[in-house]
Amino acid sequence: MQLIVGLGNPGKDYARTRHNAGFIVLDYVANKDQITISNRERLCLTGSGEIENQLVTLAKPRTYMNLSGEAVRRLTTKYNVKPESIIVIHDDLDLKTGQIRLRRGGSSAGHKGINSIIRALGTLEFIRLRIGIGRPDNNTTEEDIVDYVLGNFTSQEATLMEKSLPRISEALKSLLTDGIDIAMNRFNRFFTPT
Repeated sequence: MQLIVGLGNPGKDYARTRHNAGFIVLDYVANKDQITISNRERLCLTGSGEIENQLVTLAKPRTYMNLSGEAVRRLTTKYNVKPESIIVIHDDLDLKTGQIRLRRGGSSAGHKGINSIIRALGTLEFIRLRIGIGRPDNNTTEEDIVDYVLGNFTSQEATLMEKSLPRISEALKSLLTDGIDIAMNRFNRFFTPT
């Protein structure tokens, strides 16, 4: 079984923020593949089903972003999932809005949700599906960055995200059926939203 975790912050106030790109993608995938994410686990909401004939559990931590690791660790224990069978979908400041990158392992690049998961699992070896949210500019302070990621998508950014969702879903399906290397070759080179 594959565990697919979308990262974000719970609650209506954060629903359309840039930091919730992982939740937005997971909701799109769940709707497209008719998987209901409504089971209340201790620290997250989950839903199980099949995508491309692969058994998956989709999960949205109910902790805040910086504490995502504890929810993921509990799920790996409950479902007996190894790190290499975990796909984490999260926002990325260093990619243009709607751009995607796939990778296995590597550092968190400062993403606090990924930091939390690395600490909780004791490994870097899980797959990341990074969703670009852009960066306001290179001269911003840490406080400006926090305000930016917790801010809502602009109407133009929201349109780019909407246009990106089918391709992101394709990339996820390729991960499940073809594996990380083929999926990276297919999806890491292109940026389609305009």
